[in-house]
Amino acid sequence: MATKKDARLTIAYRNIFNGSQDADLVLRDIAKQTQFYFVTPPTMPDSVRSYTEGRRAVYLLTISRHLRMTEQELAALETALRGDIINEGVLDDA
Repeated sequence: MATKKDARLTIAYRNIFNGSQDADLVLRDIAKQTQFYFVTPPTMPDSVRSYTEGRRAVYLLTISRHLRMTEQELAALETALRGDIINEGVLDDA
């Protein structure tokens, strides 16, 4: 059950990430920095997997939980982030 503090924090996150161009840019950067859309191969050592999954959890459990983004919003963010990564030459367009 959400507390008043949780509800207030959710409102604060929404106020900051309100859909403006700056908010979208910051969300994309945070997703990129936490490697949210990077899937760690199961062949990686446990220590590496733990580290990368922990980074992803920061975005998932902290930011997107408070924003309660729709599936469409998450898909748009993923598309934009993939475009950023492809443009930087990190991934091939698959």
